[in-house]
Amino acid sequence: MNGCLGGCMGRILAVVLLAGLVFAAWKWGPDLLEGVRSGSFPTSAVESESPSEALAARAEGELQGLLDGREEVVRLSAAELESLLLFRFPMNWPDGVSHPSVRMRDGEMALELRLARERIPALPELEGILDFLPDTVPVQLRGRVLAVGGGNAALLVHRIDASSIPIPRRFFPRILESIRGGGAPADLPPEALFLPLPPGIESIRVEGDHLVLTRTSCNGALPC
Repeated sequence: MNGCLGGCMGRILAVVLLAGLVFAAWKWGPDLLEGVRSGSFPTSAVESESPSEALAARAEGELQGLLDGREEVVRLSAAELESLLLFRFPMNWPDGVSHPSVRMRDGEMALELRLARERIPALPELEGILDFLPDTVPVQLRGRVLAVGGGNAALLVHRIDASSIPIPRRFFPRILESIRGGGAPADLPPEALFLPLPPGIESIRVEGDHLVLTRTSCNGALPC
């Protein structure tokens, strides 16, 4: 039973990368399709703002006010956070990882990107079929944001989708290893993705569709 289950999940992964949702629904039936629908990250209304240099500058000013003690809490929208990651605190994406975007909802964060075929881990289930994959594959990482050493943050991933199909958890470390940028702490959990932040941040969390940051206090007093 366990051997069959492992093989079936491996075949699901291969089908995801080759044919996507339509073929998977045809091969494994409506139960799989319903599972994919129920697990999809909710799509909100069209964003009123798009990531930009100007938005990064505005968000950076809010962060500076937090670090200077003029503000105790800063709330960043997905567009502001994405702008900071793109224009102020780049994550040093490796070659083959492109088009990162951020969404937040109900306390969760979704990081979406495109992964080049050559960055896909050499998994046994994909042996002999990598040449048939498209040049890039859409990947979504979902999880909770947590603080890590040095005042930075990480996305603790609990779900990965490729072409809208969930990937088995046992593949998470291999996939995350292929897209991690530089500068991550050595003790970062294997199912986490590093999110660099400016120094002086005490706590970080997602509330609704915003990232909430608070400043490091000195004996409970601000500023310090």
